[in-house]
Amino acid sequence: MTPIYRQRVRWKRATRAHGAPRRAASRAQQAVAIDRILALPILDRALAGVLRHPRIVQWIGALGGLVMVALALRPVFLPLAEIRVGETPAIASVSVTPNRAADLAAPKMSEAAIVALITAYNQASITAAVLGRADVMAPYLASDGQAWADVQAEYARRSTRGETHNPSLTRWGILRIEIADDTATIETQEQWDDIASVGGAVISSRRGILTRTVYYLRRAPALGSWLITTIISTPMIA
Repeated sequence: MTPIYRQRVRWKRATRAHGAPRRAASRAQQAVAIDRILALPILDRALAGVLRHPRIVQWIGALGGLVMVALALRPVFLPLAEIRVGETPAIASVSVTPNRAADLAAPKMSEAAIVALITAYNQASITAAVLGRADVMAPYLASDGQAWADVQAEYARRSTRGETHNPSLTRWGILRIEIADDTATIETQEQWDDIASVGGAVISSRRGILTRTVYYLRRAPALGSWLITTIISTPMIA
């Protein structure tokens, strides 16, 4: 063993010998500082008050856990291509005929009116299903259109069987809107839940029914609004 190596070994041993007491002293000082902080009257009273109400502490801990879970799952419930019910849907694409392009305000007003109509119609269809009354949807459908005929036929079938439905629209989004003079087309993607019963007994319970639906509309000048003439709904996931 060379003299230089012996010196290095002695230096390391000395450093360790001096360092260990310093670390122990540092830990002792930290413990003393913590004890002094905990001994403060205001902190002591606060801790004593909390310990007298353990159930509140449990609820606070549970609430904190729920908040952490909600933040972790937030991306799952906020898909980029879909919109929750009750929110204003964003329009994916809009096509306007040339003879209406000159009036820049009219297309925007028409788009808003069409979105409002579809929103109101979907809510009315839920109410109609729960009440078993097709006439609830009548204000949004053209009386001579295929959509109104289909609705009447479906509700006649349900009445014959004594069948009731309890649907809910969980989320939906707009894929495109096309406006051509007094007619328009809007395509949506919708996700529904539906529970069907006969005589109070559940015969079908379906969750997450994903459909792509195309609504054909025409302007009703006498009413100052749009009416739905045809609805074509294609199941994507049932």
